[in-house]
Amino acid sequence: MRFVSVLSPLVGCLAAAICIDLTAAFQRWQDGDTLIPVLSSLYAWTPFYWSQDRLGMLVPLLATPFKHPLTNLLVQNGLTIFGCLMTLVVFAW
Repeated sequence: MRFVSVLSPLVGCLAAAICIDLTAAFQRWQDGDTLIPVLSSLYAWTPFYWSQDRLGMLVPLLATPFKHPLTNLLVQNGLTIFGCLMTLVVFAW
């Protein structure tokens, strides 16, 4: 029973992240700044882009198996939204 109570917020956050990520209203806000991690993930991943040492590139690293640009963008957005929602769950726990 403890496993189900731990798994419920995880599944809920994952479902919410997928629903938010696939909406057209959310995708309308994409611009050049959101495409830089996609291009970095697809072509030449480095831990930091443009010699900046403050913005890590963990999410593009996790999305490198997805080679289509739109799929890569959706996966990166989904991972970011999922991470934000799970942070709320962890703090509320």
